[in-house]
Amino acid sequence: MNAFGITYPADVVALVEGAARYAPVIGTAVDGRPVVVDLNRHAHALIGLAAGGGATSALRALAPQLHVAGAALVVCDIKRIGHRWARGQVGVTHAVTLPEIYDAVMELANTLQQCPGDDIRRVLLVDAADSVLSRMRDFTESRPEPWYSWTSFREAFGALLVAGRSEGIHVVAAGLLAGLSPDLREMFGVRVLGGYSARTWARLADGLPYVRPSMRPGAARVVADGQAVETQLILTGGAR
Repeated sequence: MNAFGITYPADVVALVEGAARYAPVIGTAVDGRPVVVDLNRHAHALIGLAAGGGATSALRALAPQLHVAGAALVVCDIKRIGHRWARGQVGVTHAVTLPEIYDAVMELANTLQQCPGDDIRRVLLVDAADSVLSRMRDFTESRPEPWYSWTSFREAFGALLVAGRSEGIHVVAAGLLAGLSPDLREMFGVRVLGGYSARTWARLADGLPYVRPSMRPGAARVVADGQAVETQLILTGGAR
C-alpha cells in the first residue's frame, strides 16, 4: 500500500493490506500477528506516547488505511510539519491553524445534528491533542469575535466522543488528554501507550497491572478489551 506517498515496511505490507475495513494495523505483537485499532468495535483511539515516541508516525500509519477503506479524514496538524501529506488530498481536510481546527471540529459536530445518512465514516485525526486543546482555549478566550467560543468548542469535541459512534464519526488523538474529564477519556476504547509514567498507566490502562515501559524505539502497549498487548509500532516512510 502506498497512499499519500506514505510507505510501509516490507514486512508489514501484507498485514496492512489484509486488515479488516476500519480496523487499521498500528503495529505487530511479539508473535508477529497484527495489532489493530478496531474502530468497528471501539469508536475512538488515544495514542499516548512520550515525546519523541512516534505518535505522529503512528497517525501517519493509520491515515492511508482509513482513507483506502473509504473514510473522510480531518487532520488537525497544529505542528504543521507532521502531516504535509494531507495537503490538497481528495477526501482529506487539512487544518493547521487554530481557526481552521475550530471550524473543522464544529463542522463535524454539526454533522451529528444533520444526520447525512451517507454511510461515510468520518475520522478526526488530532496530532498534539493536548497542545491543540490548551492553545484553543487561549485562542477562543482572547478573540473579540463572538463566534469563537471555548465552551462551544469543548462541547462540540465532547459531542463527537459521546455521539460520534452512532453517526460513524471517530476521533483518533495523539496525546494524553489530561484536561478532559474522566468520563470523556473513557470514550477512547483503544489506548496506545509508550514511555508512560506509573501515574499515566494508572489513569489510562483500565486497571491493568502496571508494566514497565520498554525504551525500545517504537515500543508500546496497546490497551483494549482488558488486555495490554506488547506492540512494535509501524514506522512509516515516504511523505511526511
